[in-house]
Amino acid sequence: MAPYVLVNSVNIGFVETPQWHNIHQKRAPEQSREVFFGAMARRYIPLGRFGQPEEVAGLVAFLCSRRAAYITGASIDVAAGWGITCRRQTTDDRRLRQAIGNQPRSGDFDGGCHART
Repeated sequence: MAPYVLVNSVNIGFVETPQWHNIHQKRAPEQSREVFFGAMARRYIPLGRFGQPEEVAGLVAFLCSRRAAYITGASIDVAAGWGITCRRQTTDDRRLRQAIGNQPRSGDFDGGCHART
């Protein structure tokens, strides 16, 4: 093994996955998928919509390809601008965590937001 190993990371934001479908069914089963995801997107995502798995998969496939062989130690956000809203998001993030039943972990910054300058 090499003495120094750099990896790439992909930081995903709100991506429509089975986990989010479960959250929808637990929190608001009476709402349509469009209404539930639309309300969450308007509130938390600057781009205004949830991402799709293939939008993340495309980047991951590229990073695994030979064309990305010279990229090391990169941290790439696929989050529709979510990280840029963290300064005002502390209260909103607590509400979101409460809504999805997720508690902050030790070491989380601003309840889970990424630090941005």
